[in-house]
Amino acid sequence: ARVEAVPVDRAMDRALALLASRLREEEVQVERSIPADARVRGDAVRLEQVLVNLLRNAADAMAECEDRRLTLTADRNSEGWEIRIRDTGTGIAEAHQFQLFDPFFTTKEVGQGLGLGLSLSYGIVRDFGGTLRAENNPDGGACFVIQLPDAQSPTAQ
Repeated sequence: ARVEAVPVDRAMDRALALLASRLREEEVQVERSIPADARVRGDAVRLEQVLVNLLRNAADAMAECEDRRLTLTADRNSEGWEIRIRDTGTGIAEAHQFQLFDPFFTTKEVGQGLGLGLSLSYGIVRDFGGTLRAENNPDGGACFVIQLPDAQSPTAQ
């Protein structure tokens, strides 16, 4: 797979553009703070796929909620960039916490999804030398955390 320096902000723009009509219809507020210099090692198209998938899941989780808000951030840390997609949805049930990234695991109704999204996303992020994890926010909702190497990182292969 081709590896390049991917501007996180642009990848997020494209992912949000693909879901724009749905987010508008469902009145999802989007708050984002992604620095212009956030560039990660990876492949733009595949990173966008991961973001679309996580944003779509977040929208699904908020479908029944009054307050629908996505908070999208990227922060530099010692390992590169940590991209967070936080929602105000129902959160992740304790029982599902460890199965989320298994192929075919899904909490959706039959016909709503194959349950491949997160497992594929996990694989893509891992291919880029990163990690993907999920946690619950202290104030409710879920947060998916993508950790990716900085594009400049000399240690990345």
